[in-house]
Amino acid sequence: MLYSHVTQHTISYIEHHIFEPILLEQLSKKIGYSKYHLLRVFKQEMGQSIGDYIR
Repeated sequence: MLYSHVTQHTISYIEHHIFEPILLEQLSKKIGYSKYHLLRVFKQEMGQSIGDYIR
């Protein structure tokens, strides 16, 4: 399945930092989106929240 650049970048960041605490504020700054927009885009494309994906 094809995901937007933002979602791909988010997944990549999570997978490379999975054993570290991942803060939404830090993740959104790294991606370049507001945390609310990032959450919305990720859930729309993945069908689950970022927190659920990490768990």
